[in-house]
Amino acid sequence: MDDYLREEYPEDVESIFRIMEQNRQGRTRFMHTYLDAGNNLSKREREVAVLAAQGMQNKEISKRLNISVNTVRAHLRIIFEKMDINRRSEISKLLR
Repeated sequence: MDDYLREEYPEDVESIFRIMEQNRQGRTRFMHTYLDAGNNLSKREREVAVLAAQGMQNKEISKRLNISVNTVRAHLRIIFEKMDINRRSEISKLLR
């Protein structure tokens, strides 16, 4: 997509990327705020939930947060229980 934008909109590409980054940051802040609002998730659980909602796999989350894959799985189990959901795709649905 980056190459397409650079090719089709060379004069606007920096503005487009800046807006895309602001949108991503705003969405992440929204996700954290929503997750703070009553699910009693810990800070780390919120971090794992946001990354899972963004489509990251357990291995990617573990590398990003510098924790083991088993710890990510444990956090997800607790998140599912606290949010009363059964799968990670439901986190994304709740945060849309």
